[in-house]
Amino acid sequence: MTSTCYSGDISELSVSINGEKKGTLGTDPGATGTYPGSSSANMVVVVAKFSNGAENVVYQNSAL
Repeated sequence: MTSTCYSGDISELSVSINGEKKGTLGTDPGATGTYPGSSSANMVVVVAKFSNGAENVVYQNSAL
């Protein structure tokens, strides 16, 4: 999933693994993070919170 946005559009990127919120990523391009998952399949979802209050899933994988 991809989206185009501009500096300041996104106020937060929250990371959930297997339905549990694990933390947030920086909003700068290329920001990364490492969060613990299970030793088996993991479902990862990243939700962007925009400065206008809207939220949108910007990344989602199928449990691998």
